[in-house]
Amino acid sequence: MQDSEFVACVVDPSAVVRVIPHARLRVFLATSDLARGYVVAGGAALALIDDFEPSDVDLFYVDAEPLSPHRADQLLTELCRVLHPCRMTHTSFAHTVRHESGFTVQVIRRASASLEQLFASFDLPCCEFAYSLRDGGGSMYTSERGLAALQTRVIVGPTVSKHRADKYSARGYNLVEPLILNMKGDENYHALDCALDALHVD
Repeated sequence: MQDSEFVACVVDPSAVVRVIPHARLRVFLATSDLARGYVVAGGAALALIDDFEPSDVDLFYVDAEPLSPHRADQLLTELCRVLHPCRMTHTSFAHTVRHESGFTVQVIRRASASLEQLFASFDLPCCEFAYSLRDGGGSMYTSERGLAALQTRVIVGPTVSKHRADKYSARGYNLVEPLILNMKGDENYHALDCALDALHVD
């Protein structure tokens, strides 16, 4: 990722082990050339700094360099090797690799050229978190909307399915009707440690 306006924040290693319990997968995402450009994003990234267990781990490709079909296939082959024994299924949305333990990784088909583009594709502000295991330990990134959702536990719009609303309500977030907010544009991003300081989290 080359988004120079993003500032890195290190995540507690114990949280990474909790959300991504397979050591070989953590090493693969941190070191393999095939995993370059991939981030853990959405609910699983939020779970790294929040107190809930994600239903799965979603991997998104975020890089200005297009992802070739050959490299995408190589990544899936290697993921199956890393998570063996496992089962792979495919939809128009994602490739799903499910370990026999039930641990599930989804490789999202849609690629993004930047974190800003990735975050703009999410339906809920609290999902606007992305974590990279690379760069010596991992870095978390978020948007202004994601930061506000984490601090306030309030999600202002948009309309989502009952399943999505119930899912994040169970995780401690309150969904309310859309309001007109006086916020800076989404191009402004903040280091996650600002949010943690506001929450008084060590």
